[in-house]
Amino acid sequence: PVAAIVAALFAFSYKSKKEKNTFITLEKPVTVVIDAGHGIDAAGNHTGVTAADESHEDDIVLSIAKKIKELNKNDRLRIILTRENQNIVDLKKRVEFANSQNADLLISLHINTASKEETNTKGIDILYSAKNTKYLAENKILATILYNYFYQIHSVNDITQPKKGVYVIDASHCPSVLVECGYLTDPNDLAFVKDESGQAQIAKSILQSIEQY
Repeated sequence: PVAAIVAALFAFSYKSKKEKNTFITLEKPVTVVIDAGHGIDAAGNHTGVTAADESHEDDIVLSIAKKIKELNKNDRLRIILTRENQNIVDLKKRVEFANSQNADLLISLHINTASKEETNTKGIDILYSAKNTKYLAENKILATILYNYFYQIHSVNDITQPKKGVYVIDASHCPSVLVECGYLTDPNDLAFVKDESGQAQIAKSILQSIEQY
């Protein structure tokens, strides 16, 4: 049945469909871990990517993660963050923490950059693990639902599987995806992810995707 759902989701295009932004009643309590990537290391260095205007991936994704938690008004949806401040958290500890919470879903937030050769590279990227085979079908479903909501607010690229392993989604004991919220090298993406309204739109889309999933 799950495979049939995945096939149906991928068979139809969501690009022409505009859904109303209404929240859905959950049938049971759900725990979701939101992982804000990177952070500042012990030496005071930002470990994420940095834009030309000195905006930092670390700060932006933490702000989005906090907005997801703040905007959540569903008393059956428990949002937990892997980091609550600027300090970096060890990658393995992020996964251990999520697994210890018996998370139903894990969503890892990042922001991308493009090389000089990658001209006109922009938009939101959604990645799911090829190695986490236990939840492969569920990962595809979650990624597709996220795509549907993101498409309504910003440019979004085709869903992909990373060629190299991504530990945080490979080792999670629940369905998981990694979201690159845009490219700091693209002026429109940079403006969108820096803007409080843009961050709120991303956060709301993620909450709606969780509830629909």
